[in-house]
Amino acid sequence: MHTVGEHEKPATGPSGRREREVVVKKEKEVFTIPASQILYAESFGRKVVLHLENGQVEYYERIGRLEQNLGSSFFRVHRSFLVNLQKIEDYTRSEVKIRGGGSAWISKYKYADFVRHVAVREAV
Repeated sequence: MHTVGEHEKPATGPSGRREREVVVKKEKEVFTIPASQILYAESFGRKVVLHLENGQVEYYERIGRLEQNLGSSFFRVHRSFLVNLQKIEDYTRSEVKIRGGGSAWISKYKYADFVRHVAVREAV
């Protein structure tokens, strides 16, 4: 287990503000992943798979808790998928295509809200 002194300094975004991170505890290891490296997250039962720019990480977590931790730059498009709004390449009524590969389903109940979130992101 890492002590506080062993962690690298927190990642900062382009504005110089501290970037959100995900703390992953897996097989006696604890490490952090900057939110900007997460393309999307996928839930399988009690596990979450984080699809990253350079691979993937699977660990025990509830996707709802992950959604709360990541904040407004991510959107829950389906009960099993949470996407990084900055990594979206394209979308249809049923699917989100993610830059760098991968895709996520969009729930018909979440589609209208998702389109509003994307429009707000593009306007900024």
